[in-house]
Amino acid sequence: MTNTPIIRNHIDNAHKIKDGKQIIFVQGEKCADAVTAAGFIGTTCMGGAKAIEHSDYSSLMGQSVTLWRDNDEAGLKWQAALIAKLTSLDIEIDGVVQIPADKPPKWNAADTDPGEIRQLIAEAQEIRSDDLAFAIKDWSTAQYLAEPEEVEWHKDDAIPFGMPDMLGAKKSVQGGKANAPSKVVIITAEYSKNAIHRHLKSNLSDDSIRALNNNLFIVPTCDAGGSFLMIKRHNGEPVTTPAFEAFLQQLKEIEDLKLVIIDPLWPFIGGDITKDPELSLYMWDSFNRICKATGATVLATPRKSNGNLYSFEEARETIRGNYYLADANRLDEKLDDWDDTMANDQEKPDGA
Repeated sequence: MTNTPIIRNHIDNAHKIKDGKQIIFVQGEKCADAVTAAGFIGTTCMGGAKAIEHSDYSSLMGQSVTLWRDNDEAGLKWQAALIAKLTSLDIEIDGVVQIPADKPPKWNAADTDPGEIRQLIAEAQEIRSDDLAFAIKDWSTAQYLAEPEEVEWHKDDAIPFGMPDMLGAKKSVQGGKANAPSKVVIITAEYSKNAIHRHLKSNLSDDSIRALNNNLFIVPTCDAGGSFLMIKRHNGEPVTTPAFEAFLQQLKEIEDLKLVIIDPLWPFIGGDITKDPELSLYMWDSFNRICKATGATVLATPRKSNGNLYSFEEARETIRGNYYLADANRLDEKLDDWDDTMANDQEKPDGA
């Protein structure tokens, strides 16, 4: 069978990129036109935000870009995905435009004038590659005690405008007993601070949130400086990044740390671990460094499942890729002996 070749679209204004003007990567063609009219080279993925993985970035090689997202949850996800993609290609990101707090939802570069465009680009914040943009200990549950921001809903408090819900937490194997309270760090590139805030407030009392303070740390990278690469290829070899080493150092400073969760995994790895055995093996080796240095378990989610899981076999089917990704992780021997009756405490529905 002949594989269908992947057709990659050129980014907008690719032919102008060598002109020497500052390159601004925005979310949509109207925004690209607006920043171009203000004296810059505006570019975007042709075909919308979902085209990030299927675009041709060759015109940006050797260049640096500034990013400007839309002011909503989709914009935060777009920014995280684009940072991961450009960094994996060694394309320098020299700044990220900071959207003023008084701007309405969905506001972007097409909604303002050339003067403000130039001002915001001049004030864009640098992404540091030699450190993390956040301190884990700043993100304990004390962040989530006040009332969360109000959210508008499509219907019956079920589907929020412009925000994801925390449904992913319910799409896992159920069952088992928790040990005594211990310290947990969750790094998520998928949910905003407000989404996490709403989830905690809707499921826990204030006393429970207070009790978790300095034991549970939830870092939403989209609100804490953006996603960062932990592992990438450099000169053809897989390496950990300075940000990974800074992350490891912060973890080592948390006493009695028991669990580190990375959710989802893909924004933090500069390559396709489902197709690159060497990179996926190096990833496990690097995560094992965290385990040895801290005594904690590291759990990473390669992708979401499509529904509730009722057995280890069903959970395992959600991990697809090369041998080292699916089979070489250290938890397999433990999980193979896992008692499925724990998961079956929740009755499996008819036809599932």
